[in-house]
Amino acid sequence: YIIKKLNLKPNYKLGTQIAQALQACKGRGECKIEQEEINELIKYGLITQQEIDFVKSGEKKQSSIARLLEVLKELENQSVDIKQLPKGGKGEKTLLTNIKYKNREGQEIEVNKDYIIKKLNLKPNYKLGTQIVHALQACKGRGRCKIEQEEINELIKYGLITQEEINGEKKQSSIARLLEVLKELENQSVDIKQLPKGGKGEKTLLTNIKYKNREGQEIEVNKDYIIKKLNLKPNYKLGTQIAQALQACKGRGECKIEQEEINELIKYGLITQEQIDKSKAINSVKNKRDEAKKKNQAAHDLETRIDESIEKQGEEAKVYE
Repeated sequence: YIIKKLNLKPNYKLGTQIAQALQACKGRGECKIEQEEINELIKYGLITQQEIDFVKSGEKKQSSIARLLEVLKELENQSVDIKQLPKGGKGEKTLLTNIKYKNREGQEIEVNKDYIIKKLNLKPNYKLGTQIVHALQACKGRGRCKIEQEEINELIKYGLITQEEINGEKKQSSIARLLEVLKELENQSVDIKQLPKGGKGEKTLLTNIKYKNREGQEIEVNKDYIIKKLNLKPNYKLGTQIAQALQACKGRGECKIEQEEINELIKYGLITQEQIDKSKAINSVKNKRDEAKKKNQAAHDLETRIDESIEKQGEEAKVYE
C-alpha cells in the first residue's frame, strides 16, 4: 500500500534513508534538510536536539596552526627563544619532547614538556618541527594548511618568518602566469585568439604550437626566450592552461580567477562576455534544479516515515481493540 501510494521503488532502502537524514541533521553528508524536517525527526524519536548540538560543537576542530601557536606561547612562557626552533627536520629530532631548547642568549634550558602536553592535550609524539614547517609553507600559499592573516602575523612576531620571505615566495597563480605568456606571445606578433583552447598531448605544448599572426600567416616565435624569461617548464601546456582559464571565467573548475584577469582574456578575444553570462546562467539553473531535487527527496523521505508511523499506530490500535 505504501509503495503504491508514494510511488516508491520496491527496493526502497528505508534504513539508509533514515541514516542519511540523521547525518543531515548533524550537518554532514550531501543531503540538505530544513529545520521543520529536523523537528519532525526529533518528534519521532529518531534523534534528539542534544545529539545534534553535541556533534556540531565537537566538529569545530581546532586547526593545526592554531594548536601550534598555543604550543609556541607555552614555550615562550618558559623563556624559549622561538625563532631558534627547528623549521623542519625528520624523525625523532622534530618531536616536542626531544628538541633542545635555548633562551635568547643561546643557552640550553630545561622545559617542562609534560606540562605543555597535558595542558594542551597533545600527543606525546607531537612533531613540533614538522608543524612549524607546515605553518611556514602556508604563509607562502603552499601546502594544504589554511592560515589566517592574524596567525601569519604571530609567526612573523616570533621571528620564524619575515614579510619579505612571504612576499618573495608566494606562488604565482596559473592564470597570472598564463597571462604573462600571452603577453610575450603578443609581443612577438602572435594573434592570441587563434591559439588552441584545449587539446591533448604534445600539440598543446608551448614549444609545439603553430603560431599565426593576425593575417593568418604562420610565424616563427622565440619560444626558448619566453621559457627562460618566465622560468617555465619546457613542457608548458599552453592549450591546457588556456582551457582551464576559460573554464574559470565560467565559474567552473578549480582555478580561481580575478575580474581583471577575465577582462584580459576577453580583450585577447579568447572568450566573450556573452559566453560567460550564458554559461553562468546555465550553471545557476542546474544548481537550482539540484537543490530542488535534494529538497524533494528529503520531503519525500519524511512523508514516507510519517505514513509508516501512522500505519504502525493504526496496527497497534487494532491489537488493543
